[in-house]
Amino acid sequence: MMPLEFPSPYLPQRETGLAEPQNTKTLHLKLRHSPPLGPPFSILSLEDGSYLLSDEFNHRILRFDPQGELIWQLGGKGNALGKFWYPRGMTRIGSELYICDSWNHRIQVIDLGAHAVRSLGGEESGEIRFDECSDLMVDSADRLWVADTGNHCLKIISPEGNLLQTIGRRLSKAEESTLLQNPACGLDLHHRPGFCYPRRFLSRYPFGFCLEDRGNDRLLFLSDQGNLYGEIHTETGQILLQPSGFSPQWAQAAFLPVPFMKGHHLKVINWHGAPYLEAEVARFSEIQGQLQQEENGRMAFVMYTFDWSTQDIFQYRIFLPDQDGSYSPSRYLAEQ
Repeated sequence: MMPLEFPSPYLPQRETGLAEPQNTKTLHLKLRHSPPLGPPFSILSLEDGSYLLSDEFNHRILRFDPQGELIWQLGGKGNALGKFWYPRGMTRIGSELYICDSWNHRIQVIDLGAHAVRSLGGEESGEIRFDECSDLMVDSADRLWVADTGNHCLKIISPEGNLLQTIGRRLSKAEESTLLQNPACGLDLHHRPGFCYPRRFLSRYPFGFCLEDRGNDRLLFLSDQGNLYGEIHTETGQILLQPSGFSPQWAQAAFLPVPFMKGHHLKVINWHGAPYLEAEVARFSEIQGQLQQEENGRMAFVMYTFDWSTQDIFQYRIFLPDQDGSYSPSRYLAEQ
């Protein structure tokens, strides 16, 4: 890996700086007769304006209407179908919701009406053996990418539960530094990245994604093929680039957002290192974000956090500039 070198960073226009009130939405959840939410690991918004939350510490999944009223909840601690043990990441394919049931080492599938459908993995899973799977996302081919945290890898599976590919290996920063003393290992790391407790998919990009490699205190930019492009160290803020990762895509990738928590601050930067947003936080949960095209054609990065003390969801919407300062979505949505 080498330091990332670009021409002088593009400084975003003011609209992409600290979130203005019109770009921040708050949803107060009405749970007067229910245990308070812990920090939801995952928040999904649906087309009808309702929200799905994985309430990890209360071992349940909840759905709220746009006004914050509870529609249904499913779960309780256990290993039967429809029960959970620390549910974390969620994603959706059609009318089915896929949920990382972390300490049951499986993925549970439920429908949007709170009916448990099936499970993938588990103690008797055969070829799919998860160890505390934490998060998952779906790619353009409807394949599920699973952060298999305890096994220090990513697993790609079909919606039916067939193992398609395993990406990565356990590698600490110290071990990686030793490997990189041999120049030939750089290309190997590009094709076979190392992880130490990979935990969360922070952002989905048109041709890749940002992964939190928690045990190594860094965020990784991986392609849709699982190749390593670059990394950001969350403690030092240093941006590193895999030399073999240079490609025309980097002209676009440099302006894609990277969200993370540092101390009591929520930060969003791009792969130049230029800031998009910084907000002081108190008791926010972990964060997640996604790119989406607005009705006016502008590209926005929509991000969710949660405040324990007030039981509020905060939705930040940050409009992203193109390299020339315009807001055309073409660079972010172009097929690669």
